[in-house]
Amino acid sequence: MHRNVILLLLIFIAGFFSSNFAQYRGPLEQELNRLKLTINRTEAFIDLLPDNDLKQTMQINLQKATEEYDKAIDFANSDRPALARIHIKLAYQYLRKIEGFIKNHPVFKIKFRERLDLKIQQAEEIVQASQKPDALHMLNRAKFFRQKAYISFQGDQSYNALEYYRLAVFFAEKAIQIADARTDDIQDWRGLLSETEMLLERARQEADNSPNPQLQKMIAKSNLEMQEIRTLYADNQTNTAKRKLQVLHRSLYRIIDIAADVPLQDNDRLGVDIETLKYTIQELEKDLQEINSPVAKQLYFRASDLVRTIETNKREGNLSLARQKVLAANRLILQIYRVIENGAINSPNELRLQIERARQNLEQLQSANNSFSVSPELLNLIATNLDNAEKANNQGNRLMASFHLKMANRLILKFNRLRLLQSSGEIEKISVEADLQRLESLLNRIDASKYDDEDFSIRYENARKLYGLAGKAFSENDFRLCHELTQMGIILITNN
Repeated sequence: MHRNVILLLLIFIAGFFSSNFAQYRGPLEQELNRLKLTINRTEAFIDLLPDNDLKQTMQINLQKATEEYDKAIDFANSDRPALARIHIKLAYQYLRKIEGFIKNHPVFKIKFRERLDLKIQQAEEIVQASQKPDALHMLNRAKFFRQKAYISFQGDQSYNALEYYRLAVFFAEKAIQIADARTDDIQDWRGLLSETEMLLERARQEADNSPNPQLQKMIAKSNLEMQEIRTLYADNQTNTAKRKLQVLHRSLYRIIDIAADVPLQDNDRLGVDIETLKYTIQELEKDLQEINSPVAKQLYFRASDLVRTIETNKREGNLSLARQKVLAANRLILQIYRVIENGAINSPNELRLQIERARQNLEQLQSANNSFSVSPELLNLIATNLDNAEKANNQGNRLMASFHLKMANRLILKFNRLRLLQSSGEIEKISVEADLQRLESLLNRIDASKYDDEDFSIRYENARKLYGLAGKAFSENDFRLCHELTQMGIILITNN
């Protein structure tokens, strides 16, 4: 505010009649900055989407919004504020079209919730096994911003929702990274700088909505530190710049905690979990009205009962038991998402046809010339998953059948990739060994028998078998094959 007063005073002293643009400059600059920020947020979100027609349509509209922004900048620079504002308005029209696609897409909100819940659930399982305080703090932030994302979406504030979504995913991934013993990794400069800029922008936005005057001073100090870091890097003082960047990066976590009022007490954190579960249950009730799925409804009633039990445990002060049941409720919710997503598979006959097609693919692989060392074991693993899929389908458990079928198809794709690999390709033994140890650590820290999530249990069991095959390949010095098998095992544990 003080800076703006000085700026206006200098303009007045320079000449009251010297520029017609002076009266528009401040507000117009703010409008352009807000528009650019909105474009950047939208672009970042679109980048997260899988490639499909919807994404392409969004990208076209985003490009048009960017073109209108560039025109607005040109008119602002040539002291024509009225024309600049016309193009700002046109840019927002294209951005509103993108927002409309998001709001009206039939399954987007479901996928939105599913992806976020799944990422946080993965983080929760890995973090709980490691019990690292820094990882727990990151997980807490992820869950808090997930709740804010859901509240924003419920209020049709799509852009706010997407911003909080990005933030929640960011903190969940950080929690996994820390719990997975990779905190000592040195991030590349650009990656750390990009993350820090994102956190600084988020801290600014949260501070603007906070009555705490101290936060503005902290933001101003952070801005100066960022400028200093850029200057140091430009002067080739790289090590000093990186050290200061890491300090600023960590301090921004604390600023965001204060500005957003992230809960720090265990009782308050549990309250956030319960409110998020209630929101999700309410939304699922609406989703289930549109499909005829006895399985999904049964899971829904179990999850609803669990939430009520969790509230009782919290009131009685049994926080440890309540937290265990939060995990169980989240796993049930993930199963409901998958039932809704697999709604197209309505009959056992359709599943049977898909299993038969997968078996035909397996037979083709078995009859081909497979030269890599673990091909018989991997073919047996595919066959086992297909047998389990067929058995579950015959028993009427279509959800379990679809999980096994999905796993078999993933392994078939991996098998085809392995057949095309050039064994002579260079790959470092030490890097492969580190990844193999990481997979071993993940498997040892997680007790899959404690989880009700059938999909995760299937992924865990297949990851465990892939670890054994990867170890065999490593002992035979086939590092390329070991790398491929290990990476798939890690992905099965840490991703959907």
